[in-house]
Amino acid sequence: MLKDAVAILDIGSSKSVAIIGERAVNNNFTIRAISEKEHEAFYDGKIEDFISLEESVLGAIEEVTNSAKVSVNELYVGVPGEFLKIKNKQYQILLNKKRKIKQKDIDELYDGALNSITEPEHEVIDKSAVYYFVDGNQRVSEPLGVSSESLAGYLTYYLCPKEFLTAIKSILAKAKIKNVNFVPVPLAESLYLFNRQERYAYVLMVDVGYITTSVSIVLGDGMLYQGSFPIGGGHITAYLREKLNIDFSLAEKLKRKINLSVSEKISGSYEVFVGDEQYIFDIKACNDIVCSVLDGISEEIEKQFTNSQVKLPHGNNVALSLTGGGVCFIRGAKEYISRRIEMGVNVISPNIPFMNKPDESSKLSLLDYSLNAKLKK
Repeated sequence: MLKDAVAILDIGSSKSVAIIGERAVNNNFTIRAISEKEHEAFYDGKIEDFISLEESVLGAIEEVTNSAKVSVNELYVGVPGEFLKIKNKQYQILLNKKRKIKQKDIDELYDGALNSITEPEHEVIDKSAVYYFVDGNQRVSEPLGVSSESLAGYLTYYLCPKEFLTAIKSILAKAKIKNVNFVPVPLAESLYLFNRQERYAYVLMVDVGYITTSVSIVLGDGMLYQGSFPIGGGHITAYLREKLNIDFSLAEKLKRKINLSVSEKISGSYEVFVGDEQYIFDIKACNDIVCSVLDGISEEIEKQFTNSQVKLPHGNNVALSLTGGGVCFIRGAKEYISRRIEMGVNVISPNIPFMNKPDESSKLSLLDYSLNAKLKK
């Protein structure tokens, strides 16, 4: 049994991560057990290999439960951006007289807007508010307890394909886990990685994973846009492998050596060791290969922003926040993307000692969201 802890499952584009953790001092975490299992299950928002996904999920859950010596009957499962669709709705309710807004009023607001969403192949897994209005035009971030004659909101609903939900539930049933809570990972990341002041100034969040990139435009506690495209850091490895005719493990090691900040005028080589054997690669040739993938990622990011039809304040005077393990560790990658999209780019990661790395963002955001959700029950 888990008293103060939660069990989470973060399903990324290349691996499943199971964690049993709890809140520690200074809003940190105590990780009681963690397990990562690779898979090759997803591509472009579709489950291509159910067996690979099943083995990955069950393997990770088995390891953490054995390590923590606990049984898990409730699990919080992160839904990655490629399996998410958002719907924004404006709705208002009248309170008949001026009084303090109660939780049941907020619930009525969400239920009323939900009735206008008809997506037979999707299911609403979560909801949040971009902003609320009280007394007609006064904007508030939290209406509970505020005196007003009316309550309105611009609300975000997070939808997931029923096919994905059914697949995950069928896998978890084999682990005898029936109480499953699905959490939109981009929402969890936005709430954990950025404070409320930052979110109300707009956040452009791009999570580059191994084979998928998620693009979110965040405002307040909600989202104005959520999209994804099937390019990630794994494509850099694949291109290095193909163009240089080397094996996968060597391509991965070479990728970690890449430095795009090196001037093109400087000739030189990357040296990679596999055991006692040394491999030498021309810097310019390797950097050109990496940049070709970053060009594709940059172009798709720009397409996502165009497709969103969101008008950002002051033109493009908003920095892009880059996270995930796909390209953040490549030296010079954020600067290269910044030049390509003509926008400032920052790398964002959790503010947690020893885990303050961008590839930790999704799992720790999911853990934080799940612990907060458990407190509300």
